[in-house]
Amino acid sequence: RSKWHGIFSPLDPEKSACTGGLATLARLPRHVVLPHSGLAAFDELRVGGRNALTGIDIGNHCVLELVNTYGWPNGEQCGVSRARTGGLVDVVLDCLALKKHNLWAWCTDLNCLPSSIPRLQAAIEAGDVIDLGAMASAWGGEDGQPTCLAPNSFQATRRDFIFASPLLLHLIQSFRVCTIPFIHVHACL
Repeated sequence: RSKWHGIFSPLDPEKSACTGGLATLARLPRHVVLPHSGLAAFDELRVGGRNALTGIDIGNHCVLELVNTYGWPNGEQCGVSRARTGGLVDVVLDCLALKKHNLWAWCTDLNCLPSSIPRLQAAIEAGDVIDLGAMASAWGGEDGQPTCLAPNSFQATRRDFIFASPLLLHLIQSFRVCTIPFIHVHACL
């Protein structure tokens, strides 16, 4: 019997293999919930397997809302992929602006640098979105540590991120980038 509760997104209909999709898992007694996004544009993206909004009931009638985004591959080098990812980011930032008084985290395989998406970079600079990996040393980690070693690359890059609401910072106890031997491309954050 599983000691986990989870919600899985639809698979990305553009993928030829059944590998594109998002999930949120919580160890029982915590449960994953589906909060209201408050934004029709976000809800429309949920069916594409690249954006998801879930939440974990963390107790005391409090839900940590989680956004998961899977950016288009090779966004740092390919302008079309970067623009498509930027469109996802725009909708996520619009959704999170409605939730500025909520606890939220945004986990993303962005497939490019935040500085390559001007609106995301502006939100980081304004302090509306906190890049946890950029300041991981605050919780015992290493700042700016690489997270991805693509099969066609010789050098690891930082393409995976967890962003957080300013309200969430006081609840974070640890942040690390962990490599796992049987996961060959991405580290776990």
